[in-house]
Amino acid sequence: MNNDKSSSKRSTILITLIVVTILLVIAFIQISNKGLIVPGFEANSWEKSGPVPLMVNKVVSDHVTYPFRYYDLPVCTPPKGKEQETENLGEILLGDRIQPSNYELKMLDNDDCKLLCDPFEMKAEDVKKLIALISYEYKAEWLLDSLPVAVMNKDKNSDEFDTKFNLGFKDKEKTIYYNHVNIKIHYHEAKREPFDKKDEKVKYNVVFFEVQPVSIDYSKKITGSDSNKIKEDIISMCRNNAKLHYNNENMIQLPDNNQGLKIAYTYSVEWYNNSKTTWAQRWEKYIAIGEGEIHWFSIINSLLIVLFLSGMVAMILTRTLRNDCMRYNSNDPDDVDETGWKQIYKDIFRKPKYPVLFSVLIGSGVQILAMGVLTLAFALLGFLSPANRGGLMTALIVLFVLMGIVAGTFQREYLRLWVKEKNGMLSRKLLYLQQYFSLE
Repeated sequence: MNNDKSSSKRSTILITLIVVTILLVIAFIQISNKGLIVPGFEANSWEKSGPVPLMVNKVVSDHVTYPFRYYDLPVCTPPKGKEQETENLGEILLGDRIQPSNYELKMLDNDDCKLLCDPFEMKAEDVKKLIALISYEYKAEWLLDSLPVAVMNKDKNSDEFDTKFNLGFKDKEKTIYYNHVNIKIHYHEAKREPFDKKDEKVKYNVVFFEVQPVSIDYSKKITGSDSNKIKEDIISMCRNNAKLHYNNENMIQLPDNNQGLKIAYTYSVEWYNNSKTTWAQRWEKYIAIGEGEIHWFSIINSLLIVLFLSGMVAMILTRTLRNDCMRYNSNDPDDVDETGWKQIYKDIFRKPKYPVLFSVLIGSGVQILAMGVLTLAFALLGFLSPANRGGLMTALIVLFVLMGIVAGTFQREYLRLWVKEKNGMLSRKLLYLQQYFSLE
């Protein structure tokens, strides 16, 4: 008996040490990287005309599970090459491939039209690839200060938007390709801290990031050898067509006869002062996507049915228990007849047929429960903020693996109730195997 108590104490101490160790490791990481700032609570701010980096991510489709890197497309590459950002485990597993772009965005500086790179000849195989991607409705993902791109939905309410934009669209037998983007960025003046200097420049936060793709055919302007004149003609045509969107008559139609295409990429930038949305509130629009209308009638109807059925079951149990209690309290012991559920009370602590497998299942349940509780705790503390991309997936995997120690401890304790032999090694192997299959 004393051995059981000491073993339980050791198990409790072990679990406590594990939890404390996890918290200390995460705190150490945050101190070393952010200076004791919880991710999602540190605002990036820029002075006027300060460079704001725009990042590109993968290209995905709702109809095909295979994603592509953004720079697998025939687009302008950054001057420094395709340097990929350092990603955490969650971002890698989610398929993110975040890379810098050469879109030059400067805080509060508007650009009506700007050439992204020099015009070039798109190869026939690249044109064929784009036609296939557009037919499967592939969409591009962009990021600005960790905010996903917002593409307003013209068919629905103005408040609804998508977090990816199409590479193009099909117009009957034609394939239209987008080569221009109107970038609209909403900013908010950063909150000044008490310890800031009085002569320090005002800084601004990005609170919303919107993109409107447009198709403009510059092929007729990409002629001759005077590169300066070509660029001037492209900028002039861009200013006349950038705001037309779908009504543009000069859209790029991708040829389907194994021919190349002369193309140029352009963009425009507009900054909007958003005094209503602060940096702390900027994720509310993204979180509200897809919430839809609340069906109160269905909810109330379901609750009433649950309450009615629960009341019926409670009445039946109460009546049964009252009759049983009256029979047991009667003076005649011969009238007591153990029937029904009263016959199984001795089987509660009966040894199971497969104690090792049963203990493994108990340990697995404890492992998943501990993982869920700790994940919720970290989310409440702000470690799993939406600004920390991949944080939730990383936390789930790391905590699942670490909670295997807790699962093994509980499995061993329950196994000792039924098996006296020291065969814990076999059961732990079974536990580890089921963990690997769960990860797969």
